Amino acid sequence: MPGQTIAPAAQLSRVALLYLLATLAAGVGLLALEMPVWITLAGAGCLLWRLMIHSGLWSFPRAWLKALLVVGCCTGIALEYRSGLSLEVYVALLVSGLSLKALEVYH
Repeated sequence: MPGQTIAPAAQLSRVALLYLLATLAAGVGLLALEMPVWITLAGAGCLLWRLMIHSGLWSFPRAWLKALLVVGCCTGIALEYRSGLSLEVYVALLVSGLSLKALEVYH
């Protein structure tokens, strides 16, 4: 029904979140030399932001800011890789999407 929220089936524990953030850091770190610097910095920034949310110092970003970050990443990737669709483009989209997903996971 409209206006109702659906409760999550299971909530993500704090330890599980730390493991997920560690895998994000490992994934972005392993690809850091192959990616443009700004994608690596964006991934590190999302990781830092999520750690600050985890510690209770910052809040989750608003929907308009998340949309702006997605548009910014897609625009940056399109400008960075003008050669068309290739493996590098897909990996850049995957890394930026994974980094931004850390800011979206609430439960």
